[in-house]
Amino acid sequence: MDAEPLPAGQHLALHADAVLSLLARPEPPRRWRAPAFTRELALVRAHLSPIHDRALLASSFGREGAHDESDCVSMDRINRRLRVSPVHVAYALRWLELGEEAVPFDVAGRSSLTASAR
Repeated sequence: MDAEPLPAGQHLALHADAVLSLLARPEPPRRWRAPAFTRELALVRAHLSPIHDRALLASSFGREGAHDESDCVSMDRINRRLRVSPVHVAYALRWLELGEEAVPFDVAGRSSLTASAR
């Protein structure tokens, strides 16, 4: 019998925890410093910025197909995706921004993760 898939909000929370772990390292994943990754991350983050509610963000995450219910509990798979997918990183950062602490994430100062393409 298969386990019940996690709701998109719980899946996003796992992504957010994984992003925080990756940001706590001395160096972010090498791919995150690539210009194409940075540009796409900035673009997705701009599209997500009007969302001001975690429930709406989770709904968007599910609709975008970023949420694969078949592997929602595999932290190894989440970590692999975050290393290569600017979409997953953008959703995780927005999730963190919309948390109870409502800390704005200007990760650019930390890892050049959200530097805009110029």
